[in-house]
Amino acid sequence: AEVGEGGEGEEDDEDCFPSILPDMDLFAHIDEFGVLSSTKPTAWARSRGSDRDGRSWIGTGRRGEHQQRLDLEKHRLQVEKERLLVEKDRLRQGEVERERLQLEKERLQVERERLRLLLQQNTPLQQSPAPSTSVATPTTSSSAPSSSSLDGEKDRKLAWPMAVDLEAEKLKLEKERLLLEKERLQFFKFESGRLQIEKERLQVEKERLQLHKDGQQMALHS
Repeated sequence: AEVGEGGEGEEDDEDCFPSILPDMDLFAHIDEFGVLSSTKPTAWARSRGSDRDGRSWIGTGRRGEHQQRLDLEKHRLQVEKERLLVEKDRLRQGEVERERLQLEKERLQVERERLRLLLQQNTPLQQSPAPSTSVATPTTSSSAPSSSSLDGEKDRKLAWPMAVDLEAEKLKLEKERLLLEKERLQFFKFESGRLQIEKERLQVEKERLQLHKDGQQMALHS
Protein backbone atom coordinates (compact mmCIF):
# COMPACT_ATOMS: atom_id res chain seq x y z
CA ALA A 1 0.00 0.00 0.00
CA GLU A 2 2.84 2.32 0.77
CA VAL A 3 4.39 1.56 -2.58
CA GLY A 4 1.13 2.41 -4.30
CA GLU A 5 0.84 5.65 -2.45
CA GLY A 6 4.41 6.55 -3.41
CA GLY A 7 3.71 5.83 -7.08
CA GLU A 8 0.64 7.96 -7.05
CA GLY A 9 2.62 10.83 -5.46
CA GLU A 10 5.22 10.67 -8.22
CA GLU A 11 2.54 10.72 -10.90
CA ASP A 12 0.95 13.75 -9.28
CA ASP A 13 4.31 15.57 -9.31
CA GLU A 14 4.79 14.78 -13.00
CA ASP A 15 1.33 16.12 -13.79
CA CYS A 16 2.18 19.41 -12.10
CA PHE A 17 5.16 20.22 -14.36
CA PRO A 18 3.17 21.08 -17.50
CA SER A 19 1.03 23.53 -15.54
CA ILE A 20 4.05 25.22 -13.97
CA LEU A 21 6.29 25.38 -17.08
CA PRO A 22 4.59 26.41 -20.33
CA ASP A 23 5.57 25.21 -23.75
CA MET A 24 9.32 25.62 -24.19
CA ASP A 25 8.88 26.59 -27.86
CA LEU A 26 7.73 30.04 -26.74
CA PHE A 27 11.20 30.68 -25.32
CA ALA A 28 13.17 29.10 -28.14
CA HIS A 29 14.70 32.46 -29.04
CA ILE A 30 16.26 32.81 -25.55
CA ASP A 31 19.50 30.96 -25.00
CA GLU A 32 20.77 29.54 -21.77
CA PHE A 33 22.44 32.79 -20.75
CA GLY A 34 19.24 34.82 -21.01
CA VAL A 35 20.27 36.57 -24.25
CA LEU A 36 17.76 37.09 -27.04
CA SER A 37 18.46 35.05 -30.12
CA SER A 38 18.58 36.71 -33.55
CA THR A 39 16.73 33.92 -35.27
CA LYS A 40 13.28 34.89 -33.96
CA PRO A 41 12.96 38.64 -33.17
CA THR A 42 10.19 39.77 -30.90
CA ALA A 43 7.15 41.73 -32.06
CA TRP A 44 8.43 44.82 -30.19
CA ALA A 45 11.70 44.74 -32.15
CA ARG A 46 9.84 44.36 -35.44
CA SER A 47 7.51 47.25 -34.64
CA ARG A 48 10.44 49.45 -33.62
CA GLY A 49 12.25 48.73 -36.88
CA SER A 50 9.16 49.52 -38.92
CA ASP A 51 8.71 52.80 -37.02
CA ARG A 52 12.31 53.74 -37.74
CA ASP A 53 11.87 52.98 -41.42
CA GLY A 54 8.67 55.03 -41.51
CA ARG A 55 10.35 58.02 -39.89
CA SER A 56 13.26 57.86 -42.32
CA TRP A 57 10.83 57.71 -45.26
CA ILE A 58 8.90 60.71 -43.95
CA GLY A 59 12.13 62.65 -43.44
CA THR A 60 13.23 61.88 -46.98
CA GLY A 61 9.87 63.01 -48.34
CA ARG A 62 10.05 66.27 -46.42
CA ARG A 63 13.55 66.98 -47.68
CA GLY A 64 12.43 66.33 -51.24
CA GLU A 65 9.46 68.66 -50.83
CA HIS A 66 11.67 71.36 -49.34
CA GLN A 67 14.11 71.00 -52.24
CA GLN A 68 11.26 71.42 -54.71
CA ARG A 69 10.15 74.59 -52.93
CA LEU A 70 13.69 75.96 -53.06
CA ASP A 71 13.90 75.20 -56.78
CA LEU A 72 10.60 76.98 -57.40
CA GLU A 73 11.75 80.01 -55.40
CA LYS A 74 15.02 80.12 -57.35
CA HIS A 75 13.13 79.97 -60.63
CA ARG A 76 10.78 82.73 -59.52
CA LEU A 77 13.69 84.94 -58.47
CA GLN A 78 15.35 84.35 -61.84
CA VAL A 79 12.18 85.42 -63.62
CA GLU A 80 11.93 88.52 -61.43
CA LYS A 81 15.56 89.35 -62.20
CA GLU A 82 14.96 89.11 -65.94
CA ARG A 83 11.85 91.27 -65.64
CA LEU A 84 13.80 93.92 -63.76
CA LEU A 85 16.41 93.91 -66.52
CA VAL A 86 13.67 94.52 -69.08
CA GLU A 87 12.24 97.33 -66.95
CA LYS A 88 15.73 98.80 -66.65
CA ASP A 89 16.06 98.82 -70.44
CA ARG A 90 12.71 100.56 -70.70
CA LEU A 91 13.82 103.15 -68.18
CA ARG A 92 17.01 103.72 -70.16
CA GLN A 93 14.94 104.23 -73.28
CA GLY A 94 12.88 106.74 -71.32
CA GLU A 95 16.04 108.66 -70.47
CA VAL A 96 16.98 108.74 -74.15
CA GLU A 97 13.50 109.99 -75.01
CA ARG A 98 13.78 112.73 -72.40
CA GLU A 99 17.10 113.86 -73.85
CA ARG A 100 15.54 113.96 -77.29
CA LEU A 101 12.68 116.09 -76.00
CA GLN A 102 15.17 118.43 -74.37
CA LEU A 103 16.94 118.88 -77.69
CA GLU A 104 13.60 119.51 -79.37
CA LYS A 105 12.80 122.14 -76.76
CA GLU A 106 16.10 123.90 -77.39
CA ARG A 107 15.52 123.79 -81.13
CA LEU A 108 12.11 125.42 -80.68
CA GLN A 109 13.72 128.08 -78.51
CA VAL A 110 16.17 128.88 -81.27
CA GLU A 111 13.34 128.99 -83.79
CA ARG A 112 11.42 131.42 -81.61
CA GLU A 113 14.44 133.70 -81.30
CA ARG A 114 14.89 133.65 -85.04
CA LEU A 115 11.26 134.65 -85.59
CA ARG A 116 11.59 137.42 -83.01
CA LEU A 117 14.59 138.85 -84.82
CA LEU A 118 12.73 138.62 -88.09
CA LEU A 119 9.81 140.57 -86.64
CA GLN A 120 12.15 143.21 -85.26
CA GLN A 121 13.63 143.67 -88.71
CA ASN A 122 10.18 144.08 -90.27
CA THR A 123 8.89 146.54 -87.68
CA PRO A 124 11.12 149.58 -88.66
CA LEU A 125 10.06 149.16 -92.27
CA GLN A 126 6.45 149.62 -91.22
CA GLN A 127 7.11 152.63 -89.00
CA SER A 128 9.46 154.57 -91.33
CA PRO A 129 7.79 156.32 -94.31
CA ALA A 130 8.87 155.29 -97.75
CA PRO A 131 10.96 157.85 -99.70
CA SER A 132 9.18 159.63 -102.54
CA THR A 133 10.45 158.86 -106.02
CA SER A 134 8.40 161.43 -107.93
CA VAL A 135 9.97 164.59 -109.28
CA ALA A 136 6.73 166.51 -109.62
CA THR A 137 6.10 169.98 -108.30
CA PRO A 138 6.02 170.55 -104.56
CA THR A 139 2.33 171.08 -104.62
CA THR A 140 1.61 167.68 -106.18
CA SER A 141 4.17 165.72 -104.05
CA SER A 142 2.89 167.13 -100.82
CA SER A 143 -0.74 166.85 -101.67
CA ALA A 144 -0.95 163.19 -102.74
CA PRO A 145 1.41 160.23 -102.15
CA SER A 146 2.69 158.19 -105.05
CA SER A 147 1.13 154.90 -106.04
CA SER A 148 4.31 152.92 -105.33
CA SER A 149 4.44 154.07 -101.71
CA LEU A 150 0.80 153.17 -101.25
CA ASP A 151 1.38 149.69 -102.64
CA GLY A 152 4.42 149.13 -100.38
CA GLU A 153 2.52 150.21 -97.29
CA LYS A 154 -0.37 147.98 -98.25
CA ASP A 155 1.93 144.98 -98.63
CA ARG A 156 3.53 145.63 -95.25
CA LYS A 157 0.13 145.84 -93.60
CA LEU A 158 -0.82 142.50 -95.13
CA ALA A 159 2.50 140.86 -94.18
CA TRP A 160 2.35 141.94 -90.54
CA PRO A 161 -0.78 139.93 -89.54
CA MET A 162 0.65 136.89 -91.31
CA ALA A 163 3.88 137.13 -89.30
CA VAL A 164 1.94 137.58 -86.07
CA ASP A 165 -0.24 134.57 -86.85
CA LEU A 166 2.84 132.51 -87.63
CA GLU A 167 4.45 133.47 -84.32
CA ALA A 168 1.26 132.63 -82.41
CA GLU A 169 1.05 129.27 -84.16
CA LYS A 170 4.67 128.49 -83.34
CA LEU A 171 4.15 129.38 -79.68
CA LYS A 172 1.02 127.27 -79.53
CA LEU A 173 2.88 124.31 -81.01
CA GLU A 174 5.71 124.76 -78.55
CA LYS A 175 3.28 124.88 -75.64
CA GLU A 176 1.66 121.63 -76.75
CA ARG A 177 5.01 119.91 -77.09
CA LEU A 178 6.16 121.09 -73.70
CA LEU A 179 2.93 119.81 -72.18
CA LEU A 180 3.51 116.45 -73.84
CA GLU A 181 7.05 116.39 -72.50
CA LYS A 182 5.77 117.12 -68.99
CA GLU A 183 3.31 114.24 -69.18
CA ARG A 184 6.02 111.87 -70.38
CA LEU A 185 8.36 112.91 -67.62
CA GLN A 186 5.63 112.34 -65.05
CA PHE A 187 5.03 108.89 -66.50
CA PHE A 188 8.74 108.04 -66.38
CA LYS A 189 8.92 109.32 -62.81
CA PHE A 190 6.02 107.09 -61.84
CA GLU A 191 7.62 104.10 -63.56
CA SER A 192 10.93 104.78 -61.83
CA GLY A 193 9.24 104.86 -58.42
CA ARG A 194 7.36 101.66 -59.15
CA LEU A 195 10.56 99.91 -60.21
CA GLN A 196 12.28 101.06 -57.03
CA ILE A 197 9.47 99.65 -54.90
CA GLU A 198 9.56 96.38 -56.85
CA LYS A 199 13.32 96.18 -56.41
CA GLU A 200 13.02 96.65 -52.64
CA ARG A 201 10.28 94.02 -52.46
CA LEU A 202 12.45 91.57 -54.37
CA GLN A 203 15.36 92.22 -52.01
CA VAL A 204 13.16 91.54 -48.98
CA GLU A 205 11.87 88.34 -50.57
CA LYS A 206 15.42 87.24 -51.31
CA GLU A 207 16.48 87.84 -47.70
CA ARG A 208 13.44 85.93 -46.44
CA LEU A 209 14.32 82.99 -48.67
CA GLN A 210 17.91 83.03 -47.43
CA LEU A 211 16.76 83.01 -43.79
CA HIS A 212 14.38 80.14 -44.51
CA LYS A 213 17.16 78.20 -46.20
CA ASP A 214 19.56 78.79 -43.31
CA GLY A 215 16.92 77.63 -40.84
CA GLN A 216 16.33 74.43 -42.78
CA GLN A 217 20.06 73.70 -42.94
CA MET A 218 20.42 74.22 -39.19
CA ALA A 219 17.49 71.87 -38.59
CA LEU A 220 19.05 69.19 -40.79
CA HIS A 221 22.44 69.44 -39.08
CA SER A 222 20.89 69.33 -35.62
